[in-house]
Amino acid sequence: MEPNVTRGTGRLVSIVALTVAGVLAASSIHPGAPAAAAAAEPQAGAATAGTVDVLVLNFKGMAQREQTPEAQRFQWSTDLYSMGTGQKIGTGTHNVEFITPFIGDHVMTFRLPDGQLVAHSTESIAPSVLHAGFFHVGVHPSENNIVSEKGTGAYAGRTGKVQMSGWHDCRNNCPEQATFNDFYLIELDPKFQ
Repeated sequence: MEPNVTRGTGRLVSIVALTVAGVLAASSIHPGAPAAAAAAEPQAGAATAGTVDVLVLNFKGMAQREQTPEAQRFQWSTDLYSMGTGQKIGTGTHNVEFITPFIGDHVMTFRLPDGQLVAHSTESIAPSVLHAGFFHVGVHPSENNIVSEKGTGAYAGRTGKVQMSGWHDCRNNCPEQATFNDFYLIELDPKFQ
């Protein structure tokens, strides 16, 4: 017996499947890809003319608060993982100053094998109503937030948008120690050669 799927629903399922496959494929084109894949596909910073680079990264792990020149800013560094392969591909630094209890001035630095990328945004911060000590965080800018002049290597001069959704576990000695699980979608604007 054939499932009862309308033509429109079938198309929608196909579009969703292709979109997911595209994001996974794009997120696997990154620094640190296995050698065989790296030979067959361009690296994240090596865009062909007019293409958009996409990175999908997970900033996760427990981190100790770091000293900053500005006493009002909070900063932690931990590992970055590819969402396509799960492999560690670099480190990131999450730096925030609270504007209100639920809004932060957020600077995120991504250190990858082919260069450094920096994004500056407003971060929303909300305590979880289900899990005491956890905070839901997000960065969803309407405009580009990559700081082109702070990029190095393959990311020097690049522009684009960085979005993030995640959670922070602050149950143990926060803010001196926190655990992060943030998911970043990085969309670099086309690079014309």
